[in-house]
Amino acid sequence: MNHYDYVLITPDNFEREVLESPIPVLLQFYTKQDDPLSDPSVLREFGSRLRVGRVDLDDEDNRTIAEFYGIGDAPASLMVRPGGYPVPVALGDHPIAELSWQLDAAFHWATT
Repeated sequence: MNHYDYVLITPDNFEREVLESPIPVLLQFYTKQDDPLSDPSVLREFGSRLRVGRVDLDDEDNRTIAEFYGIGDAPASLMVRPGGYPVPVALGDHPIAELSWQLDAAFHWATT
C-alpha cells in the first residue's frame, strides 16, 4: 500500500486494519453527499508511518464503527493510536488539506 492509498474500513476488517494496526490510522468518516477526500500531498509527509482508512457511513453496517468512536455526522476524521485509542483530528466539513497542522499534532500525540 502506498502512503496515500486508502483502506476501506468495514466491520469485517475493523479489528485487523485499525485496532491491530502497529501504526496510527487516520479514519475518515464520509457519505456520498459529504466526501472531503484527503489531498494525498498532505499525507505524503507521513509516509509509511500512517495508514488511512475510509468509513462509508451510507452503508448502515459501517455506522457501528462511527458509534464506537462517538461519531454522529459525516464528514469527520479521527486519528487512532495503536491499540485503538482515539485522537480527535477534526469534526465537521473541513477537508484534511485545510487541517494539516491538526493532523501533525494528532500524529505527534498518537506516536508518543
